[in-house]
Amino acid sequence: MRNFLPKALFVFVILAVCSLPALGQTGSISGTVTDATGSVVPGASVNVKSDAGQEYSATTNSDGVYNIPGVAAGTIVYTVTIKAPNFKTSVIKNVKVDVATLATVNTALEAGNIEQTVVITSGAEVLQTETATVGTTITGRQILETPIQSRDALDLVTMLPGTTTTGVVRTSSINGLPKSALTIQIDGVDVQDNFLKSSDGFFTFIRPRIDNIDEVTVSTATPGAESSGDGAVAIRFQTKRGTDDYRGSAFWQHRDEGLNTTNFQNNYNKVPKSKLRLNQFGGSFGGPLPFPKFGIGGDSYGSGKGQAYFFMNYERFHLNETSPVRTRQVLTGEAQNGIFRYGAGGANSINLLTLAGANGLPNTIDPTVASMLATINAATGTTGSFQPLGTGALWFRQPYTFANPGQQRRRFLVIRGDANITKNHSAEVIYND
Repeated sequence: MRNFLPKALFVFVILAVCSLPALGQTGSISGTVTDATGSVVPGASVNVKSDAGQEYSATTNSDGVYNIPGVAAGTIVYTVTIKAPNFKTSVIKNVKVDVATLATVNTALEAGNIEQTVVITSGAEVLQTETATVGTTITGRQILETPIQSRDALDLVTMLPGTTTTGVVRTSSINGLPKSALTIQIDGVDVQDNFLKSSDGFFTFIRPRIDNIDEVTVSTATPGAESSGDGAVAIRFQTKRGTDDYRGSAFWQHRDEGLNTTNFQNNYNKVPKSKLRLNQFGGSFGGPLPFPKFGIGGDSYGSGKGQAYFFMNYERFHLNETSPVRTRQVLTGEAQNGIFRYGAGGANSINLLTLAGANGLPNTIDPTVASMLATINAATGTTGSFQPLGTGALWFRQPYTFANPGQQRRRFLVIRGDANITKNHSAEVIYND
């Protein structure tokens, strides 16, 4: 066991380094440090520390400005500490960074001893003055409590201003722009179906689920370089991270046709109620990884707090249903034996097999055709119903109305690992299936 843990840690770090965070899944913290008179304070030290143990540092330039890029985004909360000689230490808590967004934290230092501390709990400014990007972010309880039936996080975007849906969700557009103007990312990776981007751009080959998404940000104007020039509208999802506490959840959602009434079309065609049985179930779990102490933070017991975290979410989608009512023309029993009726009330008839034999042609049904007719007869003998003979003035075939049964089985798996390697270095690895 003593030799296994270092090797496992080494493999984890290598995988994490090979999956370094993309620019699209991080943000930045920037601001200007001044004194009480409004004059800039150059050379002030800025320390940014997250509640997950990550730590960043910077120094203000000659204009009193600092910038810390590549800050992990999501529901992580940061504390910004600013120190300068002859000034009280300023501590700004509850700073949140959205995906691909610059959080502005401006500070006016008070004259005094550096050992004295002034605590501000308001966090970053709501108004973004450092970027022209226009966007909206949905986080935390907003995601979980938004009433969407599908549990597909992409459906959340359809409820934001500027989104228009003319049919199913995947037909949606934003600000009236063509679908080719959209880019959709999960943790900075493009997951859009680019093969059909022009006609089906509001669709991803990896389906984000509401239980594994920490936040979603939609930039509807000038999304910036972090969009990789991939579109005028950027939709970015951020996967949840583990925390210092072990937390988990489980759910099961059930829908049954027994709780619903039938529709008019089924009643009119005298077809049984369409089958619709939907079961969605799964769970998530996350927390610190119990690796030996390494890097920054952590405790001597190797609990992983402040060092390494994991998060995983698994869901299943089971849908048993019948399709909408359909009508197809089926040959009558006589017609399957070569006898075709025609005329008023089907009074006239002719045996095509006898006619074929009289003209020197085969007078038996082809074996392939006979096999197909047997399959059709077997199918029509289980569900559905025949319409009256002669519908549409046809007497050799009869309309058959039915609802076709079907089922869907889908699974969704997300595994994420995060590690704080040093005070200035962190790594993450994310798997979606």
